Amino acid sequence: MRLLELLTGGKKLSPITVARITAASLARDPMTDATKALVSANSAKAELFNISLASGAPLADGSNHITLRTIPVVSDYVGCNEKTVRRALQSNGVIKRKWLIKRLGKVNS
Repeated sequence: MRLLELLTGGKKLSPITVARITAASLARDPMTDATKALVSANSAKAELFNISLASGAPLADGSNHITLRTIPVVSDYVGCNEKTVRRALQSNGVIKRKWLIKRLGKVNS
């Protein structure tokens, strides 16, 4: 209810109106994957990170690097904690002596 009050400018809505709004929101189709990707790309937290092997060897799929968004996604990919990724970005960019990470910048810039 708190979000609804924020959206309505603090006005109290009748229980019937609240029920109608709830029913309409539950009847909506879920977001498509394309819409979710667009929302994610336009979020303030969306940054691009270039991940490669520190040895310079190709990744398992044959490419030299992969581009990922957000630090949590990077930490899942390399198998470490988010704090480790943040520390690597502040220093030389090496994670676990295996991965090399570089910040490429914001998605929407």
